[in-house]
Amino acid sequence: GTQIDFAMVRVPGNPEAGIEPFYIATHEVTWRDMYDWMYITDIEDPQRIARLIEAGLRPSPLYELQQGYQVDDRDNPAMGMTRWTAEIYCDWLSELTGRRYRLPTLAEWRHAAELGGGLPSDLDAAAWHAGNAPENETWLIPKSAPVASKQPNALGLYDMFGNVAEWVIHPEGIHIIVGGSINNPPAEISA
Repeated sequence: GTQIDFAMVRVPGNPEAGIEPFYIATHEVTWRDMYDWMYITDIEDPQRIARLIEAGLRPSPLYELQQGYQVDDRDNPAMGMTRWTAEIYCDWLSELTGRRYRLPTLAEWRHAAELGGGLPSDLDAAAWHAGNAPENETWLIPKSAPVASKQPNALGLYDMFGNVAEWVIHPEGIHIIVGGSINNPPAEISA
C-alpha cells in the first residue's frame, strides 16, 4: 500500500498581514514520498492508470538517472518538478488522506521563514547551496542532499533555504519558487 510519512508544523497566523494559521511540512517532499504516485502503485485498475497517464495527471517515472538524481537517493528532495506536478501531487495527497494539501502562498512561506529566524546567519549549517552541496560524480554538478540533514530553523522546519527551491503561490495567482537551491551561491539565497 501507499504510505506517506511526514510531519507538519502549525505556523501561527498574522492577522495584521491577513495570514491565518496554517500547517507546513517540516521538510521538502522526498522522492520516497512521491514514489507511489510516480510509479502508480497506489492504483490497481489498469484502465484508470491508462486514463491518468493519458490525461497527464501523473509524471513520467524516473529511471536510472535524471538531473543527477539516482534511484537510491529516495531521501533526497524531489526536484525538477513543474508547478503543475507539485499541485497535482498535492491533489493526490489530499484525495489519499482526506485532508486538504496545497502549496503555501508566498506570504505564508515568508511568514514561516521569518518566524523560523529568517535567513540563517550561518548558511552552511542550515542550507545546502552551490558552495557546499555534494557533487554528483557522474554529471559533475551539485547534487541535492537528504532532507533534514542540516539544522532546522526555530519552528523546526528544515531546508527552507537551499537544497531545492520550493513552489509557492503568488498573490496575483502566478507561481514562483523561493528559498534558493544547490545551484545558488550563498549570496543569491534570500527570503
